[in-house]
Amino acid sequence: MPNGGRASRRAASSRLVLFVTVRLGSKVETTDVPWAALVPILVILLAFVVFCWVDISRHAVKHLPKWAWAIIVAISIPLGGIVYLIVGRDSNRQ
Repeated sequence: MPNGGRASRRAASSRLVLFVTVRLGSKVETTDVPWAALVPILVILLAFVVFCWVDISRHAVKHLPKWAWAIIVAISIPLGGIVYLIVGRDSNRQ
């Protein structure tokens, strides 16, 4: 039994699993988050934020100072970046 216990603990500890607990009324459910599906999405979102920050630092912006746009882009991903690209970018770019 001791060998079987160690093997199962090693198998359980070798995979990365995030448990999300959802409370629906009196029922509590725990689900596994599929990291293989989330990692590409997180990488794309991070690249989008970095793109917006580089654009903010290199070009003129409208309506707010650059530091405010940078905070908005970082706090509300991806909506802040989309709003910046539509509203905050200066149309008179060279």
